[in-house]
Amino acid sequence: MPATSRGVVVACVALWAAVVGLLVAFPEPLWWAARALPLYVAGRFPKQRELDLVGRGTQLLRDAKTRERGVALIEQAIAIDPYTHRFQLAEAYRISGRTNEALAQYHRTLEVDPLTVEAYERISSMLARLGRTREAEAALDRGIAALEAAAPRYRAVQDPSVALAYNVKAVEAERRLVEGALELRSLRDDLRRRRERAQREGLPFTSSPR
Repeated sequence: MPATSRGVVVACVALWAAVVGLLVAFPEPLWWAARALPLYVAGRFPKQRELDLVGRGTQLLRDAKTRERGVALIEQAIAIDPYTHRFQLAEAYRISGRTNEALAQYHRTLEVDPLTVEAYERISSMLARLGRTREAEAALDRGIAALEAAAPRYRAVQDPSVALAYNVKAVEAERRLVEGALELRSLRDDLRRRRERAQREGLPFTSSPR
């Protein structure tokens, strides 16, 4: 087989393996994207309505009197796009005092994007307030592991054929992941110190630093 043909075969096999890997890792988001793509192309996907619902819902969350209405609007946006605004829905539930629902939506957020630093922070903070400090630390550990594992994938490529713009974006993405991991590590270490100190002193754990 000529070298060119072998190269084409290898490229096709690699592409197929990548597609299969994505389908195995992210079946729900990819299935939803496949269904939504024709609507986007046809200009019939209600993206602007979805964004309007989230924007109006977020504003209504600021006032206790309109908070439930705000939650309802963001839930409507999720019905349109079940992936993009999971974090906003979790925030809405948290602000409304719906702790269990908020925790569930933060976890759904991480199923869609396991590199969402704020979701790990929120889960840990809420669990700590509930006195579930070991689980709070474990949540931060999972975030640290996910970010540190992902960071090397975004390192700049030492190849003159690679566009400079790609390397600039890669360096920026890696920097954000590294900083996120450091932030979660700092929160984890602080939480652990306060838990251990409370145990030594025979005092109840407080979720906020003293």
